[in-house]
Amino acid sequence: MPGSTSTYGFPYLEPSDPPDIAGATQDLAEAVETELGQVAAAGPLRVRAGTANVVITSATFGSANVTFSPAFAGTPVVVATIANGSGSTVAAVVRVSSASSSSATLTVTLNGASTSVTVAVNWVAVG
Repeated sequence: MPGSTSTYGFPYLEPSDPPDIAGATQDLAEAVETELGQVAAAGPLRVRAGTANVVITSATFGSANVTFSPAFAGTPVVVATIANGSGSTVAAVVRVSSASSSSATLTVTLNGASTSVTVAVNWVAVG
């Protein structure tokens, strides 16, 4: 009885199996073809990136919405960082507070701001 790999279930001959190389090779080729068909059906990996300016008027936090055009097929992974030289001289933390296939909300929290501040945020979405 042929064995199979634990992750994809690709078949292989066990030492005790009869030596049917042609059959085993065909079974493996068909299993690989099925897996590759599923990968192709998922579509190509897409990447969007940009910079958003977050205006903070409450002296503690502010948010900006970024739109993905065209939209992703599903919700992408979104990562955001404070841009170098964003003009802020206070400690700032950025987080992705929500994300969907068509947009994400970036929220910046400041420590020590006493007036309105604009913070540049670099972001990248992969999906």
